[in-house]
Amino acid sequence: MIGLRANSHGIKIAEMCNGHVTIYFITEQSETISMMADKNEYLKEILPSTGLLFQQEFQSFILSKPKLIPLKSVTLQKLETMQQEAEKKAKEQMSKT
Repeated sequence: MIGLRANSHGIKIAEMCNGHVTIYFITEQSETISMMADKNEYLKEILPSTGLLFQQEFQSFILSKPKLIPLKSVTLQKLETMQQEAEKKAKEQMSKT
C-alpha cells in the first residue's frame, strides 16, 4: 500500500503492484471512521455498507538499463563487403585487359 487518506468525503487508498498504481476511493454516506485508540491493533479493511467504490488504474514508467545498438546494421555491413568485393573484381578485370 502506498497511501491511505481519509477526509469528510471518503477514503482514498493508493497501492502499487508490478508497476501499476491502483487508486481506490470509497465514499461514505452515513458511516463514521474512528481513529484506533490502541496502537497495537492492526489496520482492518473498512468498507461502508451504503456507499460507492471507485477504482482507477494507470501505468507508471519503469527505468531499465540502456541497450547498446550497433552503429551499422548487419545487413549494411554485408552490403558494404559485397560492394568492396565487386569493386576489387572490376579492378582486376580492368587491369587484365
